Amino acid sequence: MTNLERISIGPITKMPESEQLSGPRDKNGVPRMKGICWSEPTGIAEGQTIILDGKVWKIAVVGFQEGRGYAGVRGHPEPTQAELVFPVAGIGRMQISSQGSFSPEATITHALVGPLKPEQIATAELTLTLKDSGPDGKVSDRLILDVTSGSKTWEIPPVMTPVGVFHRTVISPNSPLTYFVVKLEPVS
Repeated sequence: MTNLERISIGPITKMPESEQLSGPRDKNGVPRMKGICWSEPTGIAEGQTIILDGKVWKIAVVGFQEGRGYAGVRGHPEPTQAELVFPVAGIGRMQISSQGSFSPEATITHALVGPLKPEQIATAELTLTLKDSGPDGKVSDRLILDVTSGSKTWEIPPVMTPVGVFHRTVISPNSPLTYFVVKLEPVS
C-alpha cells in the first residue's frame, strides 16, 4: 500500500458538445444530464490506496465534471463510496441529505465557488495533495486540491458526501461550474 502525497493532475479535455447533449453514460453507467459532461484527467492512478484519518481508502473514480446553463445532477445516493467535490471554476451548490427527500429540514447546502475563471482552467496547475491538518500533532489527514494560476495558489478543501448519503449538484444559470471529483471506497 502506498500513501498519496502529491499527484499532479493532467489537463482537462473537453467533451464534444454533441456528446454533452446526447446523454452519454459515465463509466459506472450513470446517465449524464443535459449540460453536464465528464472528463477523465491524466496523472491519477485509480485503484491507489490512501490513508485518511487513520482509515484506508481506495481511489475508485476521479475526474472533472462540468455544467453549463441551468443544469443539475439528480439527487442520488453514494451507496458504497464517499465522494469528494473540489470546485475549480464557476458557482453552484452541493446539497446533501441523509433522507434523499432534499426537504429544507433534511438538507445541508454547501456553496461551490471555484477560484478560477473558465478560461483559466486550461493553463492552471492542479495537484491533489494529502495534508495533515491536525491540531497539536494529532493526525487528521485530508485531501486538498492545490490550484495554481499565474502567481496565485489556492488550497481547495472538498465538500464530502459520506458513504450511503444522498447528494445533488445545482449549477448557477449564469456561471458554468467545473469541479474535480474523487470517489473513495473504504477498504476493510
